Amino acid sequence: MNFSAWVRVFFLFPVLSLFMMIVAIPPAHAGGEFSKSQKSEIEMLLKEYLLREPEIVRDALIKLQVLENEKKDRQQRIAFQKKKTEIFNDSKGFVAGNKNGDVTLVMFFDYNCGYCRASFPIIEELIKSDPNLRILLREFPLLGENSAAVSRLAIASIKQKKYLEYHRALMSSKIRLDKEAALKIAIKVGIDPGKLEKEAQTPEIEGLLKETFRLSSDILLNSTPSFALGNEVLVGMIDLKELKNKIAALRKEI
Repeated sequence: MNFSAWVRVFFLFPVLSLFMMIVAIPPAHAGGEFSKSQKSEIEMLLKEYLLREPEIVRDALIKLQVLENEKKDRQQRIAFQKKKTEIFNDSKGFVAGNKNGDVTLVMFFDYNCGYCRASFPIIEELIKSDPNLRILLREFPLLGENSAAVSRLAIASIKQKKYLEYHRALMSSKIRLDKEAALKIAIKVGIDPGKLEKEAQTPEIEGLLKETFRLSSDILLNSTPSFALGNEVLVGMIDLKELKNKIAALRKEI
């Protein structure tokens, strides 16, 4: 096998790993380790080859990323099945749409996440167009303490029976939200800010957020928006038509 063909056998690995493997492989002859001159020659040949065909580096990194994503997907599917009951538990979030719907869509979101806000009209359209869909909204404030403060207030609004209205107002905001901004929005939708702030400080709400973060860690969820539907975890903003198709396909399996 010539040198060019030998390198291509290992093209799935990053360049550094490839180099380390080359210099570590014992020679075929009985003389033991490579000599310094032999190692230098291999290094030079490898360098020349990669400079001549740099696309091999790109292909290696792309392939490595694909393999890592596939591994994560497999791990996530296994973890999802173990935690499925907890993911779809409506005591851990707010149920919108039909509370007795035949299909449940879970959305993990952060109020300061631009893609979450962009997904909001899609969720609204699903609620309007699908009377048998149950949507579980789960607060997942990944973007820092400001987001966590807003989520605490949002959860606290359940006590005043204003969650969905407040959720809509927060998701429709054009500014980066913090506690002060969220309290101003609460007043606009008819929520008592004093009661809201007091309720937001309860250990139950803090515990709920901690549970969500623990669950997200268990199922390898680390971005928003993310959705759970059937046996799938869907990460990122999803097209309305694609979601409708997935919901329709899931109904056929019920």
